[in-house]
Amino acid sequence: MSRLHTLFERIRREEGGFGVLEVMASAILVAMLAVGVFKTFDAANAASGNTRARSLAADLAQQDQERMRAFRANELSNLNATYTRKVAGVNYTITSTAVWVNDGSGSRRCGLTSGRADYIRITSSVVWDRMRGAAPVTSTSLYAPPSGSFGDEGNLGFEVLNRRATGVPGVTVTLSGPANRTGSTDADGCIFFPFLPQGTYTAVISKSGYVDYQGNSTITKTYGVEGGTSQVQPLDYDQAGTVNVDVKSRKLSTTDVNAQATEVTLSHSQLNSPGTRTFGNGTTLVSVFGAAQGLNTFFPFTSPYTAYSGDCDANRGPGTTPATGLRNDITVTPGGSQTVNVNEPGLRIRAAASGTTNGTPEVTMPQGTTVILTPKSPGCSGTLTLRLDSQGWVGPTNVPTSVDPGIPYGVYDICASYNSRKRRLFNYDLNTMNGESARVPNTTSDPSGSCP
Repeated sequence: MSRLHTLFERIRREEGGFGVLEVMASAILVAMLAVGVFKTFDAANAASGNTRARSLAADLAQQDQERMRAFRANELSNLNATYTRKVAGVNYTITSTAVWVNDGSGSRRCGLTSGRADYIRITSSVVWDRMRGAAPVTSTSLYAPPSGSFGDEGNLGFEVLNRRATGVPGVTVTLSGPANRTGSTDADGCIFFPFLPQGTYTAVISKSGYVDYQGNSTITKTYGVEGGTSQVQPLDYDQAGTVNVDVKSRKLSTTDVNAQATEVTLSHSQLNSPGTRTFGNGTTLVSVFGAAQGLNTFFPFTSPYTAYSGDCDANRGPGTTPATGLRNDITVTPGGSQTVNVNEPGLRIRAAASGTTNGTPEVTMPQGTTVILTPKSPGCSGTLTLRLDSQGWVGPTNVPTSVDPGIPYGVYDICASYNSRKRRLFNYDLNTMNGESARVPNTTSDPSGSCP
């Protein structure tokens, strides 16, 4: 009997443990169900709240539309304003904008093919606190200025386009003249200034990091405005790119060596006459030209620029690709930085042997001989003072000639001092990329002193 009682007591204790576990499991299940229910309620409340907020935002957008319709045309012109209203404890921000269009659909912004601006497109956009990813509420309509709104006044607009003929937004345009106006281009790259008194206006166009075809960061132009007329001026403006010009040279081989130049030129058919931009000061030798010399203001044409050392057309070299084997065409990208190699041909100067004029045999002049090259090609400038190495190759006086034997292509008068006499070779045409030898006549001196 005692053993049976002990068995019953053990079973009762074990069943008691199972009861505790059942209670805990039930409590957890109830908690999970409660969380799910509360989340459902919260989502429903959020959806309901967002629906109410959107409904109120739509009412505010419509009220803003009616508010703008009460404006006079000149007050509404190019409007861009933001204000806040608090409704039922929620802050609503309303943005009011107005742009000129010239057809009933409001789809065209800059064309003005009819010679006038017919409508103003007014837009009200509303955002609010705790939107939870909801889209802003926007309302748009067209406003027709009353007949005679323009009177004797004129209208002037601008269409700012990038290299792909796509509108550039956010460009600041400031007018000064009989009246002063300022504004920024819209998403289509357009801005329209109506109600301008007749007269001459100066327009200043600017946007940080942008340039026109000629590399100007700020565009300044003058326009005349006549009463009762409209005009839209197109402007090309895009994000500037940077070009790095790496100067190379060769000495009768296909091995490139680092060279230096006092100037580099980039040409393009759409640049102003003569179609080039030159960088460098004509005296300081530079091996890599870049932003430090101002080569960070290039319009990103879709077609390439051609780069070469020197400052005149003759410095391009022979043919359309003077640096065969070296890349000298470069396409600039908006905001990008590209590198181009340009070639300078090497030049070796030797003296004709005693008793000859400029034929063979020839002899090498002493190392360190000073040589002066005077450009003779049309438009070229800048006399070069160089020295010879042990093999007769010319190079800058401030670096070892074995490093840099290059000078720009072109026609030169050569003056060299040798055996205490100045010898001169007239109109020597340097046009071989891999370098070449020029023979200075042994019997031709320069007693008149015309050799520099």
